[in-house]
Amino acid sequence: GILFILNEDGKDMVMLSSVGISHNVDKYLHRIPIGNLTIVKSLIEREERIQGSFKEADLVCRELLGVSEQVDYFIIIPLMEGKRLKGGMLLGFADRKSLTTQELNFYEAFAVQSSFILMNLGVYKRRFLDDIKKILSLQQ
Repeated sequence: GILFILNEDGKDMVMLSSVGISHNVDKYLHRIPIGNLTIVKSLIEREERIQGSFKEADLVCRELLGVSEQVDYFIIIPLMEGKRLKGGMLLGFADRKSLTTQELNFYEAFAVQSSFILMNLGVYKRRFLDDIKKILSLQQ
């Protein structure tokens, strides 16, 4: 799976974390243009969960994201800050054609919690930078 955020202009995705991704791909996956990723573009347009068969998904997406040939099914869940899309959580599953309602509810709840964590990190980062600016201005 991949946890990513969108940069400010929404043209690139920045990977925050990955599990089960090829190490060869992991090296360059930290920032990739979303213009080549149809499933991420769909997420941005719709701002709702997208799921389906990786066999039907664009092969460029599979290659760029380092998704194994064994992964049959995917889900990509938006990470929202209020009504604003901030990123997504992409999960792939081998030997699956769908997910149960209980599994979908779990992943949706996990995405909501992840959104809160990312939002809080952003707040703390802004406060930290503001404090540093104040300290530096007092030293001058």
